[in-house]
Parts: sequence; structure tokens; C-alpha cells
Amino acid sequence: MAQVPNLEWAKNTAGPAYKESNGITIDPFGNVYIIGTFEGTADFDPGPGLFLLTSVVNSRDFFILKLDPNGHFVWAESFGGPDSDEGKAITTDAAGNVYVAGAFRGSANFDPDPSEPLLLNSFGNRDAFVAKYDDDGNLIWAKQLGGAEADYANDIKLDGLGNVLTTGYFGLLADFDPGTSVFPMTAVGFSDVFISKLNTNGDFIWAKSVGSPFYEYGYNIAVDPGENVLISGSFPGSVTIDFDPGPGNFMVTGSGSDNAFVLKLNPAGNFDWVVAYDGTGYSIGEQLAVDNTGNVIVSGPFDGTVDFDPLGSGFPLTAGPMGSLFITKLTPTGSFIWAGSMEGSGIVYYGDITVDVSNAIILAGNFENTVDFDPGPGTFNLTANGGADIFLVKLTDTGTFDWAGQLGAGGNLEFSYGVASDASGNSYVTGSFVGLLDADPSACVFNLAAIDDFDVFAIKVGTLPGCSPVITDFLPVSGPVGTVVVINGLNFSTTPADNIVEFNGTPAVVTASTTTSITTTVPPGATTGPISVTVSGLTGISSTDFTVTVGSCVPATERNALITLYSATDGSNWTDNTNWLSADEDTWFGVSVSGCHVTGIFLNNNGLSGSLPAALGDLTELESLQIINNPALTGSIPATIGNLTKLQTLLLHSNALSGSIPTSIGNLTLVTDLELQSNSLTGSIPATIGNMLSLTYLRLDDNQLSGSIPNTLYTIASLRSIDLGQNQLTGSLSPLIGSMPNLQSVFLGGNQLTGSIPSEIGNATTLNLVSLGPNQFTGTLPASIGNLNNLTSFSVFNNQLTGTVPATLANLTNLTVLGLSVNQFTGDVPAGIGLLPNLTDVSLRDNDFTSIPFFVSNSFTDLRVYGNKLHFGHLEPNMGKGGFVYAPQDNLPGGTVNTTVGQPLTIPFSTPGANNQYQWYKNGTPVAGATSATFTIASATLADAGSYHVEITNTVVTGLTLLTDPFIVTVSPVSPPVITPVPLSTQVEGLVTINLVPLITTSSTLDLSSLQIMIPPASGASASIDGNGILTIDYAGINFSGTDLLTIRACDILGNCTDQQFTVEVAGDIIPYNAVSPNGDGKNEFFYIRYIELFPDTQQNRVFIYNRWGDEVFSITNYDNDTRVFKGISNSGKELTTGTYFYKIEFISGRATKTGYLTLKK
Repeated sequence: MAQVPNLEWAKNTAGPAYKESNGITIDPFGNVYIIGTFEGTADFDPGPGLFLLTSVVNSRDFFILKLDPNGHFVWAESFGGPDSDEGKAITTDAAGNVYVAGAFRGSANFDPDPSEPLLLNSFGNRDAFVAKYDDDGNLIWAKQLGGAEADYANDIKLDGLGNVLTTGYFGLLADFDPGTSVFPMTAVGFSDVFISKLNTNGDFIWAKSVGSPFYEYGYNIAVDPGENVLISGSFPGSVTIDFDPGPGNFMVTGSGSDNAFVLKLNPAGNFDWVVAYDGTGYSIGEQLAVDNTGNVIVSGPFDGTVDFDPLGSGFPLTAGPMGSLFITKLTPTGSFIWAGSMEGSGIVYYGDITVDVSNAIILAGNFENTVDFDPGPGTFNLTANGGADIFLVKLTDTGTFDWAGQLGAGGNLEFSYGVASDASGNSYVTGSFVGLLDADPSACVFNLAAIDDFDVFAIKVGTLPGCSPVITDFLPVSGPVGTVVVINGLNFSTTPADNIVEFNGTPAVVTASTTTSITTTVPPGATTGPISVTVSGLTGISSTDFTVTVGSCVPATERNALITLYSATDGSNWTDNTNWLSADEDTWFGVSVSGCHVTGIFLNNNGLSGSLPAALGDLTELESLQIINNPALTGSIPATIGNLTKLQTLLLHSNALSGSIPTSIGNLTLVTDLELQSNSLTGSIPATIGNMLSLTYLRLDDNQLSGSIPNTLYTIASLRSIDLGQNQLTGSLSPLIGSMPNLQSVFLGGNQLTGSIPSEIGNATTLNLVSLGPNQFTGTLPASIGNLNNLTSFSVFNNQLTGTVPATLANLTNLTVLGLSVNQFTGDVPAGIGLLPNLTDVSLRDNDFTSIPFFVSNSFTDLRVYGNKLHFGHLEPNMGKGGFVYAPQDNLPGGTVNTTVGQPLTIPFSTPGANNQYQWYKNGTPVAGATSATFTIASATLADAGSYHVEITNTVVTGLTLLTDPFIVTVSPVSPPVITPVPLSTQVEGLVTINLVPLITTSSTLDLSSLQIMIPPASGASASIDGNGILTIDYAGINFSGTDLLTIRACDILGNCTDQQFTVEVAGDIIPYNAVSPNGDGKNEFFYIRYIELFPDTQQNRVFIYNRWGDEVFSITNYDNDTRVFKGISNSGKELTTGTYFYKIEFISGRATKTGYLTLKK
């Protein structure tokens, strides 16, 4: 069993007002936030200062109080209206923003800025509220949840994504969407449990409810490492309740009077499991925590006998006669691990629970009489001092008792409703008390006193046993180095060397000490600030500062450098030059001195003019140089800046500096934050910047820098944020960007970068913000962008990117901002992008997109899709999205349409959209009655030719008219058919056939029955055309050769006809018959040469007959198959003998000579 750790500090508010504290939380920086309620006027500065807040008259308002890690006042704000308003719970995010929840009635103001009040009005009785403030207490947003009945938020937590979870109870009908939409839930009974999930902007994600016909309450909420949601509360005994808030059901029946429960939902709000505790009495799940491994700890009051392992083998606990406090631990699946109880002769009022970094469990609350706070078999009794005291108990993760302490004083009332733990294992308790309160839970004593009414207190308990030193005052309260100071207080060591005294962090020598006083001397290098005393590792810090006065020890070189800076920047006309040149350097406005060296210069918004001197390089101990927003500060950054090798922060932005960034800047290897933006710097980014290996944040934006981004920049592994926007940088983005292991944001817009976006950027998976426009990037968007799962904002607007958007962008489920505007993207925006749940700002304008998906997100503030080729079918589903701008759109494509007089004119057109309206125009004038998607004229005339377009409007998508490019319509006049003549040919007595139909073209329809022969063949050959358009010419029996002519007629169905003459070439030739038998029988009496007398070019001829020896035996001219023939008689008149003879026929016309043989037979 360990001892109660030391009290680090204890603070309380003051004033006659009633004040109560309801919750406490610690931000990542160790600051302490408390929420509570007050009525009247109260001083919320627990130190010697005064900070008064006054509630609205005759009402209770809620407050937020912020203390620094040492318990010193930072700020306080009050909120509310003329009715009673209560702040119940508080938490913070990683950036230090504050989230609160509670309830209000009537009209309440949630903005502490009186010039910009934010009034919310409850819908009836009391509404729940959820609000977000920054770390300075400025309102970011406030939302209300509820309806006409009483609605109350009891607790608030954040998940790992920054989403906001609350629980409480509501009655009747309540709206849980705090935006413009509605998400109503109806209570089953008098009050139901609600669970609400909003995103970090306060926008609705989901809400769930659980209830029965009676009363159910949600008291506490937690989120496990898997983003699952745990809720604890109570429901009436002997009631059956469905704990599945979805369409399914999971019925549980209670017993006794009230039953505690713990319910687990997955990140989407769907049922996972529930454990309900029933028994003979009551149990209430008032408090809940989840440890680092997802185990669940539930605690609250109970009486009678209750089974704390209802799903297993059973683990009954029986309460004491005044009731007891139970605590039980479950696995992430709801299985029982252990349970225990705390009871005694008095009542235990439960307050709050938390889990520290080691998974140990810290409980705080109230008790009366004597209570055993060891939940195991051992005993550890605490006895209240008369009234109700506050207990603080620590258990190990196995439920084993570690230690317990109490806060209180005799007979007074003390209450605690909040406990928290920080990253170092320190514990914090808040509550309210009247009279005197011993605020040290250990055996040591540290009294706080309340004035008139309940005061709010907060304590910090450390991790070491013993009594921390307490500084009550010191004298004198100011003086130079060497001043003897006496510190008064408690728990000092009597051995001087065992008391470690520091003046604002500078160690001092102790010359004498008792348990209640220390004598010391202000050390060299001391600066104004609190005094601390540490004894045996326990530290006490003064609530007021010791002021170190004149007595400089800064070296002359550093003093002279400051004087030179003053002179070079017109120090006499600075906005604030307090103490410059006249007193100690550490009193000079904007100068920090530590250990006799100048370590910081802070001259922001101070009216500096002139230029920065080279003498700055003499301040070699400088750790922070911040000269910001001095518009008249010109000149260049001196190269001697490279001498400041201990510099950690260099902020020179928002001035009028010019020239180049000195290469010596690479010497500043300890700088983590370099901000030179909003100047007029020129030249290139020096490659030596790659030597700044500690650099985390780099801002060079809004200058006139040129050249390419040096590759050395990509080698700085510590870089988280790069902003080079609004310069004149050229070149490409290196693939090395994918090798930066910690890069979270990159801004490169407003430059002239070219080339493609490297696919390696998808390897930089820590990126959450990418802004690459405007630039001149070309090519396609790499699919690897879809690997950047942490991305919340991605913009490439105003580049020259082409192709389609990769479907992998649908993997970016955390994306809220997507900027693809002013590029040359084509095709469809992938449907998966529409399913991204967190989108709030999407710009797709001025591309060539032909479709967009339906966007499921209801959180849009900006959705810009104009300047594309979208139709109403894409726009209709997205109507109602916030900031939806869709007009104008580029024209839809037109085309050309050709027809002829008398034929139908149809301009085919269609575009999706359930509520479209159409109006056709001809040559810019509306066409009456032409209000359909397709334009049709039954029978076209020449007057119907022209330029047509259609205008489409939509009754749902208002304010947009879609136009088409022109449809150019030509109407050709009806002309008679055209018959294309083709040459025809055949032999003498031959046959000609040809299909005339393919030879005929017509603007109308050909009438086949009209085909006829108008002029038959001149040769006298027979000619005909059948019903299929086949022309036949038969020369059989016609002794004709040469060119023959005939005329054909064709008509269309409109009666337009054409005649066309065809030419037929009839090829003729003589045919010698080679047998002669002149015997008087009338057959073959002479050598018959058919057609020789018919053809003009064969009538003049010479025929020769030769015997087999080649001797001419007969010849004659103009052979005519009549009188001038060969009958077997030679030229000498002799009959020639039977045998074989040869002939030769010559033609005067030049026709080819024919030769052959013939047989003569007597």
C-alpha cells in the first residue's frame, strides 16, 4: 500500500456568489479546464489578481475556467441567459480547443464576445447544448439538441478523429441534428437515453436512443482506442428494454428498483453489446472510463445484493447498510474481469473516475462517517471530519487498493464531481466547499477558505510521497541581482542545501533555512517571474512574481547589437520602446534575457522601419527572433543571421524585406520554425536549407522567389508543413516528396511549376493537406493519391491536368475539401467520391466533366460544379446541398441533319432529368410548340432549313438553362432520278442483261414500275425491263454489229422522271465455214464466209485459196457469198481435186487478215 502523493498546488475562486464545479479536464499542454455553474458575482482568479464574472440577474449561468499547469489563472468566461443554465462536462482536443456540454432553458448566449452574441433559444423546457471554444475561450460553434420536454447532456468525449460524442436523456420528441436538417427521435417513455455524434465542426453524424415506457438516464460516455462508444447509465427495475438502437433488438429485463448498465456501440452507432446489473436493490452506472487497452471501468452507488457478472458465472456483491460504491472492470467485449465495493457506516456519494497513463484507476467523490475504501479483502478506513468530506482513491489496473486520501475540515460541506489525470500521472480534483477546506489529501495540511458561499476549488496531486513546499509570501517582492530575499511558507528543509530555489528558472544559493523560511539571494541572470522551492523532488511555486530590477550582466557586444537594431529600425518611433537604452536589457520591451544573455527578441506589430542590421549576428545566444508585421521594415536579411546557431525560432514574416535568402541560413540547424512569408524576397531558395535538419514548419509563401525547389529540401525528415505558395517558382515537383516521413501539409499554389504530379506523392501517407494550385502541372492525376488516408484537404485547382479523375480518391474517407477546378479533366467524376462522408467543400468547376455522382454528405458549405458539361440528371439529386453552384454549364453537343423536301425532319436529342422542360429555336427564334426533347417535322420544306438549338430548363434545378451547340439542318429540293449510264457490249447475235436499279439515284423513292424503254434499240434488237429493274437486249437473228442506241426512263414515287440513253457496242466478225462439196445437192455448194457481205469493213476484200504446196489456185475480190464465191474451180477454170486447201482473207479497211484451211470434196 502506497502513501498518498504530494499536493502540488491547490486553488479556489472567491466572492459571495454561489459556485459549483461539475467537471475538469487537462489539455495536452498541461493546462487545466474546469466547468461549473454560478449565481451572482465571483472572482475567478485564484491568485492575487481579480477577475470578476457576474451571472444574469436571478439566474444561474455556467462558466469555464482555465488555469496553467502551475494553477495560475489564464482566463474565465461565463455563458447563459435569464433562466437556469448548467455546464455539466468538459473535454479538450489535441490543439487545445475546449468542448463543453450541459443544458439551458429559454434564451442563452454562448459567445463571450459581447459584440457578437450567439443566442440559442430552447424549444420548450430545457435543451441540451454542445459548444466548442478555442484555447483562448473564443467561440467556434455552439449547437442545441432537444425538443419541447426536458433534454439534458450529462457528458462529452472526443474520438480519435475529433468527432464529438455526448450522452444524456430526453423526453417526447427531440431533434438531434443541430444543422439545417432534422433528425427527430421520439422517447419511448418519460425520458430516454440519447447518444449523439457530431463532427469537429458541430455537424450531425448520427444520433441514437434507448428507452422504455419509464425513465432511463445516460450519465457518462467514453471512447475506446477503436473509436467505439461506451455509455453508462440506469434503467428501472422489472422493465424490459431494447438496448439495440438500430433496427434489431436486444431485450434486457431488470430487477430491483434501478439497474446500472454499460452499452457499447461501434463507431457508426450500431449495437455491439450491453451489460446490465440487476439485484435486490438498486445500482446506478454514474461513471465510466476506458483504459488504454480498451477495458471498461464502471462505477456508481448500489444497495442490496447486485450481480456484477450477469453474463458469466456470477459475482454478487452486497452493499453496506447505508449503501455502497461499486467499481467493476470489463474486457473490450464486455466480459467480467473484477469487481469490488467501498462501504462503511456512512453514505458514499460518487463523483468521478479517470484512468491514468499506467491504466491505474483514480476515483473522487464524497463520503460521510467512516468508509472502507479498499474494495478488496483488506481494510483502509477514512473518517469524515464532521460533515461530508471528499475522498481521492487510487486502485491498480487489477483493482488492488493503492492509496486513499481525503479533503475536508471539521463540520463543513465539501463536494467533488470531477477528477482528471495528465500525461505525467498527476491527478487533479475539482469540487465545491464552504468554510475551510484542507485541500491536501495526504497527511500534510493546506487550507483553503471560502467566502460567504460555496467556492470552487481545484487541486493537483503529484506522484511522489511527502509534503510539497508551500510558499505563502516573500520579501522584498522586487530587487536587482544580489538582493537578499526571505521566502516564507511550509515544509521547507532545515538543511539549506536541500532547498533548491529558482528565480523564474534561474538557480539561487540558499544561505539559511527553517521549516517555514528560506534566506537566499537573487542570482545573476534571474528574470522577473515566480519563485520555486523544491525539497526532495517536491516543488512549490509562488503565486506572484518576483520582479528583477536594474543590474545588467548582458555582454557589451550583445547590448551594442540591440542598440544597433534600435537605431537601424528607427526605435524612437516604435509603437512600444519601453525602457530601451535606459534600463536593464531584460526590461526592454520585446527582449528576453536568460543567464546574462539575450535569448529572445519579440518586436511584432511594433512599427519598425529601416532595415535589419548585420549586428544581429552578434546575438549568438539568441534562441527566438520574432520581428513580425512591420510594414515599413525593408532591406535584406543579413547574412550574419547564420551566426545565430542556437536559434530555434526565426519569424520575420509580414514585413517588406527584399533581396535573397542568405545561404548562411543553412547554419541554423536547431531552428524548428522558419517563417519568412509575406515579404518581397527574390532569388532562389538556397540549397543550404537542407542543412536545417530540425526544421518542422517552413513558410516562404507570398514572396517573389524564383527557380526550382531544391532537392535538399526533401531530405529534411522532420518537416511537417511546407508553404511555398504565391511565388514565381518553376521546375517540377520532385518524386522525393514521397520520402518525407512526417510531412503533414504542403502548399505550392500560386507558382509556375510544370510537369506531372509524381505518383510517389502517394507514399507520403502522413499528409493531411495538399494544395498544388494554381500552377502549370500537366498530365493525369496519379492514382496513388488514394493512398493518403489521412488527407482532409486536397486541391489542384487552376492547372492543366487532363484525363479522368482516378477512382482511388474514393479511399480518402477523411477528406473534407476537394478542389479540382479549372483544369481539363474529362469523363465522369467517380461515384465513390460521392460516398465520402465528411466532404464540406468540393469545387469541380470549369472542367469537361460529363457527370457527377450524388454526394451523400450533408455538411456542404461549398459545392461548385459549374463550367462543365453536366445535365440536369446529375444535378437534381444534389439539390439542397449547402453552397451548391451549378450554373452555367458548357453547351451540349449539336450536329448536322440532312433531309429532302417532303421527307420527315427529325433532330434527335435527349438529356437525362426527371423535371426537364424544352424549347427549340430556329435561327435564334423560338419554334412554337417545339417543347419536346426531339424536334420533328412530318414533311420538310425548303423553308425548314437553318440553324436549330434547344434550351433546356428544369423545375427543380432552377436558375440554369442548358443550351446545345447548333444543329445545322439542310433540306434538299426534290430532283428527278439520275440514271448513270454504263457502257454495254455483246457479240453479234449476243444477249445483254443489266440491273438498272443500282444505276439510279433519287432524293425520293424510286418507282420500279416506272422503268420503261422510251426508244428501242436502233438495230431492231428486242429489249425489255422486268419488274425487278432488269434490262434485257436480245440480238439473236439480227445481223448487226457496231454501236446500238436505246433510251430508258425512270421515275420516283412523286412522278419526277428522267430519260437516259444507253449505248450498246455489238462486236461483229466473219465466220468462214471450212467445208465445200459442190455436188449439186444444195449443201455447201461454195465456200461460205458468213457476214462478209454485211459489215462495212469486210465488204471490200480479197480471198485467196492455196493448195497444200502453197500454190495459189483461186483468188477474187469483194467476195459476197452470192455471185463472187469459190465453188472448187480454179482461176484457170479447172475443177480442183478433193483435198485440203488453205484460205487467206484480206480486208481493204485494214481489218486483220484471217487464215485457215478448208476441205474440198467432190
